[in-house]
Amino acid sequence: MNKMSTVDEAVIWGKRSVDPWHRMTCCPEAVFTVIEFCQAQGPRPLYSYPTHLHNPHLDMDNVALWLMSAEIINGSSMIVYNQQMAVYACVHYSTLLDLHARAFQRPISLALLTPVKPTVAIFKEFIETSQHLFLPLLVCNQTLFKSHLIRLVNLTKTMEIKTPAEKNFLSSLSKFAKAKVQSVSDQAKRMLQRFENHAVQKVLCNSVYCSGHESMNNDIKILEQLIMDHPASLQEMKFLTPCQIFMEFQTYDGFIKTLPKIYEKLTKTTQSYNTGTLFCAEMPVLKLKDRNNHNLDSDNNNATTMNLLNENDYTRNLTTVVEGLDKILFALLSGEKLALWSIEERKSLGKDLLKKLNLLRVCMQRQNASWNAGHKNTKDCQLFGESVPRKTTVNDSKDAMLCVYDVEGRWLKCRNYRGKLLNFLSSKRNDSFPTDYALIQYVMAQLTDLCSIVYLAKYIGPNELRERLQIEEDDFKMIVNLLAEIDFLKYGWMKEKIKKERNLGMIAVKI
Repeated sequence: MNKMSTVDEAVIWGKRSVDPWHRMTCCPEAVFTVIEFCQAQGPRPLYSYPTHLHNPHLDMDNVALWLMSAEIINGSSMIVYNQQMAVYACVHYSTLLDLHARAFQRPISLALLTPVKPTVAIFKEFIETSQHLFLPLLVCNQTLFKSHLIRLVNLTKTMEIKTPAEKNFLSSLSKFAKAKVQSVSDQAKRMLQRFENHAVQKVLCNSVYCSGHESMNNDIKILEQLIMDHPASLQEMKFLTPCQIFMEFQTYDGFIKTLPKIYEKLTKTTQSYNTGTLFCAEMPVLKLKDRNNHNLDSDNNNATTMNLLNENDYTRNLTTVVEGLDKILFALLSGEKLALWSIEERKSLGKDLLKKLNLLRVCMQRQNASWNAGHKNTKDCQLFGESVPRKTTVNDSKDAMLCVYDVEGRWLKCRNYRGKLLNFLSSKRNDSFPTDYALIQYVMAQLTDLCSIVYLAKYIGPNELRERLQIEEDDFKMIVNLLAEIDFLKYGWMKEKIKKERNLGMIAVKI
């Protein structure tokens, strides 16, 4: 038994590690969430968007526990994966300061949950956006906290009795309470040293993010809160950032109001990486800078229906023709017309194969591939299927230029391929791929290399590139056809010229 090469195994079988939960993700679409580590309640979600995506399988409390239980470094961002929930998360961790919290810290994080692993570009965009979002919060919060520390240190420095109310209160303090006040004051002095950094002071003095805070007038209230045991619940996050940057919103409320816009921005960024000039198997395989790159149309027409491919489809109809797939691809990529023939009883098999071959076409827009009840006028169709009577052979075609594949008899009539660019299929057999989906993904990846040559041909010139790279005639036909797909006005005449010069050269092979 021949073993697959290491490269093929990495491309095909190793596409995803085995994960029994992968196809049961509880987060089918991206979700934005803000999470706090509450000292009384533990990790808890404060806000999530969009709310309508929540379902019984997406437990935000579990998400909060998972994200805030990791080793947290203030100001860091990372991508994490939860296998049980099959969820990826881009997370940015930060900390707001609160005089009444343990260690004066209120950990908070912003996370983007996705069903698939975020790309490097998406993660970079998330980091930049998170830092920009948290900056007003941190400036306002640290300015307020600094003013509280200064007030506390000044109180404990003197302990001077100024009013009868203060005298009565201070005289009633126990030794333990006084020691606690002094201990907190010592911690405050050490923390104040962090704010002496020139860079920190420069940021905190930015009036764009903070309008300054007045000192608290009631000194007794500060001391009362300090000597009390830690409260069951701390004040809301919005009271730690009380500035009103946008007049009608406090800083924290403005932060929350901005999240839907940021969500849409990141969603569009994700979609922008699915734009291109030429597509294969629903994915861009060529992107030109001087062209208006686009997404495939998402309308609900027949072309869209024919192009749907489910990753969970474990059928192996396309793999049965892998030994002749180079010839079939040559016909499709060089602009030849290809018909799939099948008897009416086996039409379902033929239609499935037609759908998958249609995915392998390299084109600018989705193309329709219809199945006809009999021989019809298919002048404008490159790829189509037909139901034919029994005992019909590929040689019965009335069009001598038409390439035909007999689905039932597995006979293929086409031009023989003598190029090199499709040789990646020459050593493959029908057991080289576990599913049709794996085969389509493999072919799509290989055709990306072909499209890189098309890219060079567009800017260097097809004839000059042919001389430099010594491109075979059949490969040159495919390159010219794809150039005509991009710009028919410029390259259409070359395609028509090659079409007229070609000879019949048809062969019939059994796959």
